Amino acid sequence: MNAAQNGGWGNATGWSVFISPNASTKSKNLAGFLHDTTQKMNLKTRKPLPTQKYWVSNLYICKNTNCPCVLTENFFMDSKKDAEYLMSEQGKQDVVDIHVNAIKDYIDSI
Repeated sequence: MNAAQNGGWGNATGWSVFISPNASTKSKNLAGFLHDTTQKMNLKTRKPLPTQKYWVSNLYICKNTNCPCVLTENFFMDSKKDAEYLMSEQGKQDVVDIHVNAIKDYIDSI
């Protein structure tokens, strides 16, 4: 989950995916599939630019790996709207579906 507040409820909402600055092409492709899956599901995504599908950040977990690696932030736990969605059966299933469907699509592409 993501968070934007320092206590209390905030207004930030949406799903996002991150890669490292040294990300492989495979990591970028996986991030793209994840983003595209959220779009097909009509879910709100957060992007750094309208044409960029993923955020680039110097995250240790993403930059020190030998396999394709991304970090997903599945909506905001400090947004009342997102928190209610995440706690619903639909929200839980959507988060699972994002990852399962995108990973399947990614594997099918290689």
